[in-house]
Amino acid sequence: MAKKHINKEYLFNKTLAQDEPTSIGIKLLNALDHHIRIQLGGGLESLYLSSYRFEGVQCFAIDLEGLNGKDYSINLGIISKNQWGIYSSTAEVDVTDGIDIIGIVQHLICTYKLFNVTENHNGALVYSLGSA
Repeated sequence: MAKKHINKEYLFNKTLAQDEPTSIGIKLLNALDHHIRIQLGGGLESLYLSSYRFEGVQCFAIDLEGLNGKDYSINLGIISKNQWGIYSSTAEVDVTDGIDIIGIVQHLICTYKLFNVTENHNGALVYSLGSA
């Protein structure tokens, strides 16, 4: 029996020379940025990145703290096809691979200038406002 080909939609064209988002990635990142600006007062004060497994799926949690003191969470799970539902208080995003997760995190870090990096007591990486 032949293997079924899975159509993967990547958010980022990641190579050593290129890390630009794909056309799908641009749409999704623009929607995320818009949502963050509305929910979190125009920007981010900090981003917490941690990882876990849930029912055999590799997952990453991105917890955001806004300039207005509100919180927002994005839960990323690695599956074979993208799904993006950012219209609830907690966004559950399924991405194709770890490159997409790195791309999303890098996009948020650069867009919101979160250049200070520390580790909290739970082992999460914490990116916060600072100079490059």
